[in-house]
Amino acid sequence: GNITGALTEYGYLDDNSSTIIIFQSDNGAPVPNVSANGGCNYPLKGGKYSIWEGGTRLSGLIWGTTDLIPNKLRGRNYTQLMHVVDYYATLCAAAGIDCKFGNGLELDGINHWEGITSETDSNDAYFAYRDNVYYGYYEKH
Repeated sequence: GNITGALTEYGYLDDNSSTIIIFQSDNGAPVPNVSANGGCNYPLKGGKYSIWEGGTRLSGLIWGTTDLIPNKLRGRNYTQLMHVVDYYATLCAAAGIDCKFGNGLELDGINHWEGITSETDSNDAYFAYRDNVYYGYYEKH
């Protein structure tokens, strides 16, 4: 059935219902000579099982009701690097939950909520580094 239809019917998509919907791919398509299943990640190089962008650069979607993500920010591209481990810190921030550990340990993930819900990119120090990460490819000789 239609997931958004059911969410609307039960009031979860009303303007003040604080609902977030996330769709996230897990990796690029497998490419010939690596897998029995072939795919194409053009124009990106590589695919599943590789460190090239064709295997690691993916599409995702984050949608939220207007009480969380204003209408003026809908439909824009968020281009910061985001990893699956970042969702915990990001969703805790969206819910107003302090997700720090009491024993001094820090999360592996980075909170992206400020960047997603504002017109400016996040000012997190990690973004400056992660934006310039170079992924090499190691081949055994």
